[in-house]
Amino acid sequence: MKTVAKWNIKTCQGKLMDTETHLLIKKLYNTHPYFKRKRGYCVFHPESGLAIVHIPKNASTSIRAATLKHPWASGDLNALAVKRFCVILRDPVDRFKSALNMYLGTSRSRILNSESNFVKFSPGARNTFSVTTNDEHFTPQCLFLIGVHEKSHIPVDYFYMKDTIINDISMHYGGIFRNQQRNTTLNKLIQQVDENIIRSAYKADYDLINNVEFVNHKL
Repeated sequence: MKTVAKWNIKTCQGKLMDTETHLLIKKLYNTHPYFKRKRGYCVFHPESGLAIVHIPKNASTSIRAATLKHPWASGDLNALAVKRFCVILRDPVDRFKSALNMYLGTSRSRILNSESNFVKFSPGARNTFSVTTNDEHFTPQCLFLIGVHEKSHIPVDYFYMKDTIINDISMHYGGIFRNQQRNTTLNKLIQQVDENIIRSAYKADYDLINNVEFVNHKL
């Protein structure tokens, strides 16, 4: 099967969908344990039983910054006494561009292995596409929620990703965050991608977004 797009972030060389982009980024160092976290990771508020599910590029850095101090903890959602889940969902096109810009713009201090951190799109029948990646930032959001959906007896609050997301969550749970500063990617080198490919490859995420009720609404 022919690969339509493949992006190797170690060399930052490749063809990104319909646009030829050749970049070289120097001095990549990784001191962050972020990449070692597995699906099912969450931050947990023991007093209320609230678990905020970790989905990369869905305000995850800001959530961790807001939950560093007591009584917040972190761990695998399957090992915690969760009473309610909080899930942030993001438009896949925006999330994809944010992931690219994170690596190409502000995350030059991370070492990325030559055999990892890539994403590729492959064509299927009837102009459909599938995505293959070994990087959590490009992994479909729905895959991070398998453990959540298996616990169907536990209620889930869905929030739609927007600029006010940290405040939206904090206010909904009675001011639960002490630090409400949101991290953003300043250098947006990639601003346009072939949205038809992204929408097809991440169809499951769009189906989820279109079939849940958001606490803060999408608009």
